Amino acid sequence: MLRTTLTCCGAVLTIVTSTQSYAVNIQPTIRVTPVTDSCDIERLERAAATDTTRLKRIKLDAAPDQSAEGGETVAYFDGKQPRVIVITYFGETGRAIVRYYLADRDHYLVEREEFRYKQPISVQSRPVLLARIPSAKYVCGKNAVDPVSPDDLAHARAALESTLAELRTTTR
Repeated sequence: MLRTTLTCCGAVLTIVTSTQSYAVNIQPTIRVTPVTDSCDIERLERAAATDTTRLKRIKLDAAPDQSAEGGETVAYFDGKQPRVIVITYFGETGRAIVRYYLADRDHYLVEREEFRYKQPISVQSRPVLLARIPSAKYVCGKNAVDPVSPDDLAHARAALESTLAELRTTTR
């Protein structure tokens, strides 16, 4: 395994090149990590460790954006501040759960779990889990650590903003 690290333009670029043992096939993997002083990972981890059993719970019977089989949103508040938002999207061939742990409005941890079913729920009413795909992202202002594609990051931000706007009208 060959690892090369370059620092340029406010980012650390790590290139890892490996050869798979079953074939002579070299595939580079590129990971860009923004260098930012404004992203306090420990603060975001503390936000993720929030005990929701002690927080006020508000449930909405919808999820932002469209989902084939609907969705739901549950928000947990510490006073008037939302601390955790859990959005579940239901689909014919799986479901996704997105959890936002908010340190503040612009600094949060996004955890996403995607569950894929072996067969659609129209074929098998009690779905058998085929795969579970977890991911986590730290969002700090306009930066993301362990970045996602710009479209995915924009989608995560839009879903969070939409949910926060809905919660502001619901909790008044």
